[in-house]
Amino acid sequence: MSRERSDKRRGGFMRIAVAGIGAIGSRHVENIREVGHQAVTVDCARPADYAHVGQVASPGDLDAWVVATPTETHLSVVEQILRRDGGARVLVEKPVCSPRDLASLTRVVANHPHARITVNDIYAHSAAVRKFAEVVREIREKPDPIRKVSVEFTKNRCRDVSLGRFVDTQYGEAGYEWFHILSVLRAVLPSADYDVLVRSAPGFVTPDVSVDVMLPGLPDIELHASTVGRIRFGKLGEPALRSPLALEHTAEGFIPFGSEFRYRFARVEFASGREALLAFEPYFGEAKDYRNTHLINVRDPLGPPEWRSYTITSNQLREGLLVQLHNLVRGYDGPQGIRLPEHRYLTALAERVRDSHQHTRRAIHA
Repeated sequence: MSRERSDKRRGGFMRIAVAGIGAIGSRHVENIREVGHQAVTVDCARPADYAHVGQVASPGDLDAWVVATPTETHLSVVEQILRRDGGARVLVEKPVCSPRDLASLTRVVANHPHARITVNDIYAHSAAVRKFAEVVREIREKPDPIRKVSVEFTKNRCRDVSLGRFVDTQYGEAGYEWFHILSVLRAVLPSADYDVLVRSAPGFVTPDVSVDVMLPGLPDIELHASTVGRIRFGKLGEPALRSPLALEHTAEGFIPFGSEFRYRFARVEFASGREALLAFEPYFGEAKDYRNTHLINVRDPLGPPEWRSYTITSNQLREGLLVQLHNLVRGYDGPQGIRLPEHRYLTALAERVRDSHQHTRRAIHA
């Protein structure tokens, strides 16, 4: 039975196997079950329905798989799934696989034309990012070209790591937030500009990891992500923050150990001086559901001095997961796929970061 017919027969009900039920996989299981779908769990190190992919009963009756095991195992797990079901629908956590496995995964995808394999791209399906992209596009088409884009995704993950949270040894710092940063850039930049960016070598890269991009014909682009809490653009996101504690952290330029605050924003500056600012979770600690509330501010230098604001309420993790699973089950994954250009960019970025660390160490010991 095709998955399209299966989905229609069940009226939208899905049976999903989740391989890997660590921090992110267990949240996927919870989100799948919360909306009434069935989640079958697979994990060799934790209590689960099955220990291995090969033990899953009736794999042909599954609508889709979610692979949330450590990055270096993704290729192997996908291959095991496709040996059981050559037409499987598979959503793989980002990064889609280790850098050394990208060529092999590409061959696996090509050798299974009836399967659908795609990387989990939460921010590409975020209601907040979509609305922000709409606002940016409306201004851009006035016309008012983009002059500068700034994006930062910073969190102090040291406590998570101390408690056993997965550490990406393949992409390093680039394996955590940078896929999300690229998703935001893809949403706001003209498609031709984004293609140039993602197919170019990363610009100036610092150890902590900041990237400044200055390519001919593109807006200035400044990016930053830190897993140890170092904030780079504290002032830029502040106009949208509604939490005194968040403002305290941005003023200090640092998120302390153990804090749950995530400083995530995107700002677009236009040639006219107009500004559009998206802040994720601006009400940190001020509301019970602060993680699912996001804010967009827009300001025109020729208009009122106040920002025009849009509030978006959205559980990005759950909604992005379910939209992508429904797309896979119905046979539509659009242009998403495994996003090879993005992963090649992340690989190059990881190499630049390692080189930057080595240069810094040599300078210290010189």
